[in-house]
Amino acid sequence: MTNEKHFTSKILCCCGMLMTVSAFLMAICAGMMYGILCGVSAFCLFFAALSFYYTENKNESEEMKDE
Repeated sequence: MTNEKHFTSKILCCCGMLMTVSAFLMAICAGMMYGILCGVSAFCLFFAALSFYYTENKNESEEMKDE
């Protein structure tokens, strides 16, 4: 298995998107309040992972500058 640099942030983004889908389904089936709570946590996870991804890219570009 290759060691990809952005593997963790990509998996966290996928988890955030899957949680967003489950939040919509939960809002429809279980109730709006449960869907909203799950949706807020999904958006937090997704945007944290996206921020982590951008930070990895920034650090990677700075390392390339130093070399």
